[in-house]
Amino acid sequence: VNYNKLKIEKTKFQINKMVENQQLRDPLGDDQSAAELETVDISSIELDIFRLSKRNQRKRTYVRITQRMVADNLADLPMINATTLERCLGSIWENCKSYNVSYHNDMHNLDVGQMTYIILKTGPDNMATILELTPIEQFAILIGGVTHDYGHDGFNNGYHVNR
Repeated sequence: VNYNKLKIEKTKFQINKMVENQQLRDPLGDDQSAAELETVDISSIELDIFRLSKRNQRKRTYVRITQRMVADNLADLPMINATTLERCLGSIWENCKSYNVSYHNDMHNLDVGQMTYIILKTGPDNMATILELTPIEQFAILIGGVTHDYGHDGFNNGYHVNR
């Protein structure tokens, strides 16, 4: 029996119940319910990150979905503090937002991160199992997915070479 997996599932269940009963206030901002972000199926290829972000605050969407994607690994990584991770993701989001580019932006990063999650974690033939990746390697790959265009100014290499 994998006790860490049982602990994670119990914690997810408790969080979802607290959100449903409105006992858990969203620490990231406004009064919108965070329930959708806590219950949406992040392993579904049908998940539309862009539509989801239109119904929820973009920062909250970026941080919550990323937190959920790395949650399975955090039980095996006691050196990563969940509160620090939340603050770090918020800072990353703020930087992505500051460039205000139309494509290589926060939701594009999250969309790529979610596809990375699907490839890495879902199905019996998932890449994490095939490659025998450790929890820290999986965590790094997922964070890499949601930050792959961090600081992108919206211009291509040709523009930068020729200026």
